[in-house]
Amino acid sequence: MSFYDDVRKEIMDGVEALHALNKKKEAVDQEIRSGNYAGERLHELSLESAKYKRNLREERKSQLDKIHTLCDQYAEELRQEDDYDPMAITADMTLLTSGITLSKRDIEAILDRNSQNRTMTRLTLQYCQDQGIDIGLTYNGNDDQVRNVGVIPELAGMIFRYADGMDGAAGRVYDRLLGEGSEIAEIFADD
Repeated sequence: MSFYDDVRKEIMDGVEALHALNKKKEAVDQEIRSGNYAGERLHELSLESAKYKRNLREERKSQLDKIHTLCDQYAEELRQEDDYDPMAITADMTLLTSGITLSKRDIEAILDRNSQNRTMTRLTLQYCQDQGIDIGLTYNGNDDQVRNVGVIPELAGMIFRYADGMDGAAGRVYDRLLGEGSEIAEIFADD
């Protein structure tokens, strides 16, 4: 499974866990509202309702912590992909550091030979920038993707506000924010 699939599954599982707790709280609250209880029993029910409310708050935090952990781990993986790898430096580095002025054709050939090598691609594009050579390419790395990953816990928090399950408001908010066709789903489509 991809990162995005993992996150979506965790959020759906979280929504269902919250929904299960909320159903228990609602059952207790329904008993309180029924007016069939007074005195000691009403007090017990009120305490039980407060306990479920606290449990819901703790469960929301726990679910959100899971999402934060997943996102933090993935963001770190993305950052590590952007690190220079000294083992990935090829003989083309000799050309880039030789002092010879390389032509646009030379640079394109280096980029073609190293199309799957992030380190050499970055070094070659840095050479172009340093030499003022415009080949129409820039290296953005994973910075945008890391920023997008950082948004997911915030979206999950919005979804977790609702404890009515995937068939309720939580599901509708989920579909709008993270579901198929959502902006964030499009961003992670190739994940």
